[in-house]
Amino acid sequence: MKNILYILILFIFISSCSNRTLLNDYRKEVSELKTEAEINMYWDKLLKLDQDALEIGKYTTEEHDSISITHMMRTALMLEIHGVKSYKSNNIVPEMHLTHNNYGPSTLAFWPIIKKCVTVRGDAKLIQYPAYQLEAVANNFYGYSVYGENNRHANLLKKLNLLESNSVSKDLYEVLNYQKKIKALDQVKAIGI
Repeated sequence: MKNILYILILFIFISSCSNRTLLNDYRKEVSELKTEAEINMYWDKLLKLDQDALEIGKYTTEEHDSISITHMMRTALMLEIHGVKSYKSNNIVPEMHLTHNNYGPSTLAFWPIIKKCVTVRGDAKLIQYPAYQLEAVANNFYGYSVYGENNRHANLLKKLNLLESNSVSKDLYEVLNYQKKIKALDQVKAIGI
């Protein structure tokens, strides 16, 4: 009987530890924001974190990309938990997170947030929409600038706007974990990836 009790306690302990992830920590952090003032301060914090991560020489490219994905996860959680009412027309945080990220899969995972921003604010109120946002996507995947090439914008938007997600934060968390797995591969194994 004692052994069964020990096994049960161990199982509960392991289950509680395995449920603790970075995404769950951020979900708890964002869920604890109750007032409009707390929510506004958190958006300000996310913008500051984004700007701090850009400091030259502070992070390697891989570190910056991982940090950037965590910023995107938090932004996605803000909209998933607090809804679009928490997103004000002068809020540039999602656009900054998109354009300051250099890892293509996270850019695609985050695109539904940009679509939501367009819906809330309208095309004209986003920073040079869609050129600015599409520039981030094209640079991440192709190292190619589409800025000023309006003839390409409609086609790219059409393809990107097909992207749907019920949980952008979860998608970003999976991208972050995938990125870490790729970094853990030695060079020989990573070449084909």
